[in-house]
Amino acid sequence: MMKIGVLLLFFLASLAKAQNSTIELISSNFSQTVGYKQIGRNHTITVANRFYNSNSEIVVTKFNDKHTIVWSKTISLSLDKLNKAYSFIVDRDSNVIIVGAVEKVSSFILKVHGGNGNTMYAEQVVNKTGAKSDRLFKIYQMYKRFSDDYIVSGIMGYPDKHVVARFQKNGNQIWCNEYDISNKQELMYALAESASGEIILGGHVKNSNYDHAIIKLNASNGSLIKIQIYNLGYSIYNNGGFDDAVTVTGTDYIAFSMIVNDISGKPA
Repeated sequence: MMKIGVLLLFFLASLAKAQNSTIELISSNFSQTVGYKQIGRNHTITVANRFYNSNSEIVVTKFNDKHTIVWSKTISLSLDKLNKAYSFIVDRDSNVIIVGAVEKVSSFILKVHGGNGNTMYAEQVVNKTGAKSDRLFKIYQMYKRFSDDYIVSGIMGYPDKHVVARFQKNGNQIWCNEYDISNKQELMYALAESASGEIILGGHVKNSNYDHAIIKLNASNGSLIKIQIYNLGYSIYNNGGFDDAVTVTGTDYIAFSMIVNDISGKPA
C-alpha cells in the first residue's frame, strides 16, 4: 500500500447572487476540476487536481444542499510528484473511489470515506510480473453478482499496452491483465458490464485509420474473449474514439458514445 500524506486544504466559500457556490483557494495555485457527482440525497462530491510548481495534489470536497462545504480533503500519495486524478465514482456504499496516477511512479485506486472524507486506502495497480501501470483513466463498479467489485482501466508501458484490473471493495487486487490490441497506442475510455457479466471496454487504436476498438473480457479472471475493430470513416481530425458506455437494461447490448470534432477541433 502506498504511503499516504494527507494535508489540510483551506477554502474560502462564498455564495454568489445567483446562489451558486464558489470555492477559492487561499493560494493562487491552479486547480483543475475532474467532475462532480451526487452522494446521497442532499450532498455533492467534487474532485479536483490542485497544481503548484511542478507538483499537484488531489482535492476532494463534499457540499450539502445549502452550498456549504461539509468537509474538504487534500491528498498527496507521493510528495514532490504530480498526483493526478483522472476519474471517480460514488459507489453503492456512498464512498468516493478515484483512479489516477502519480507521475513516473504508478497508477492508483484511492478510496475516500463519503461520510468524513478520510482516506480508506490507496493501492497501486500491478500486473502478474510486477510491472506497474502508468495511468488509470476509468473506474466502474460491478453488479452484485460480482460482489460490487471495482474494475479499473488504463495503460501500461505507455503507449504500448492497455491494462484492466479488478479490485475488491477492501482494496485487494483480484487480477490485472495487459492487452496488446494492435501493437499501437490503445486508449480505452468507455467501460461497462453486459447483462451476462462480461466486461466491455471501448476506445481507439492509433493505427493509420485511427480505428475504434471494443474488447470483451471474462470478469472472473480478465481473460480476453473478443477484440473487435471498427473503421467508422473518420479522419485524424474528428476521430476521438469511444468516450463513454452505458448498458441497455436487461440486455447484452452496450451503447457507446463519442465526441466528434470537425477539422478545427470544434464539436460537430
